[in-house]
Amino acid sequence: MANVSVGRQKIQERIKGLDFKDNTKVRVSNVDSQTSHENIVIQVIGETAFKATEDPKKFVQTFVLAKQPSGYFVLNDILRYIDDGETEEEQ
Repeated sequence: MANVSVGRQKIQERIKGLDFKDNTKVRVSNVDSQTSHENIVIQVIGETAFKATEDPKKFVQTFVLAKQPSGYFVLNDILRYIDDGETEEEQ
């Protein structure tokens, strides 16, 4: 079962605990978007590596940008790391 963090404070604590200091890299391979009423739905596919020696983790992030008088803000955001199906025994 995946660990879930709900709420701004819990999410911020979890991100701070990931140790992004050394050689964090993000590679985006695909971005799709479409309008939905006055909002924009965006999906990003890519991979992250948090340390130079760590294997990259694939992810999919989907979020909704809601229109505001001064621009947009993130209304909803889902970030999911993808398990490539490889088990520890296969490694």
